[in-house]
Amino acid sequence: MARKKVKLSWISNDAARKATYKKRKKGLLKKVSELSTLCGVEATAVVIGPNDPHASEVWPSVPEAQRTLLKFKTLPEMDQGKKMMNQEGFFRQRIEKLKEQGKRWASENRETEEDTLMYLCLTGRSCLEDLAIVDLNQLGKRIDAKLKGVEQRMEAIKRSTEESQPQKEKESTLEFWAVPGSVAWGKANKVDQANDYKLAGNGETSGLQAAAMETLQRQQWLMEMMNPHEPNGVGDESDSVNPFGDASSWFDAFMGDI
Repeated sequence: MARKKVKLSWISNDAARKATYKKRKKGLLKKVSELSTLCGVEATAVVIGPNDPHASEVWPSVPEAQRTLLKFKTLPEMDQGKKMMNQEGFFRQRIEKLKEQGKRWASENRETEEDTLMYLCLTGRSCLEDLAIVDLNQLGKRIDAKLKGVEQRMEAIKRSTEESQPQKEKESTLEFWAVPGSVAWGKANKVDQANDYKLAGNGETSGLQAAAMETLQRQQWLMEMMNPHEPNGVGDESDSVNPFGDASSWFDAFMGDI
């Protein structure tokens, strides 16, 4: 069963206060002893009773406590005051922390109210005419922050898409499929075939060369349709007549004229 949180306030009942003092004093001295043993540090504790100031409790002993206190006094004043805190300083520190926590909660509540008002305005369930100038300015800043976040998210998605997208091929490939009764021409790379023939003068690709290659491809494709490479019973493939003549000779002559 979990222990309930103890309220830190002075105990008005004398018997309860004395019992708590004995129990807490014993626990404090035990914790100091454990800290010194586990961490290997010099520690001492002096507890002065509430009823008799002379009946103080010292751990581990009076000589050890005096030696530790003298060593502490030899330290610079800045080091002596470091992490030192009395009850007043402890409560002051807690008050400051609570103030900061209250400011943070107030800021979060204000942002939640602005988001709710923004969504209500977008859906037409709220009117901005009743808002003051200060509230309108805060709402405008909140909307600008939301838009900036959306833009940053879109840029991040765009960069991620561009990095993950594979590099597109620089050359487009055309595929010609077989016509019934003929042989498939296969795959032909249009850019590579156009770049295979260069002008002798400046080495640049000519538009006439690309047109000539396209015409040659059409003729060869029609030749495949009209003259299949299967025996027709009259003669073999060498006996077939090419109605368009020698296409390669025609292309060589065409290129020679250029």
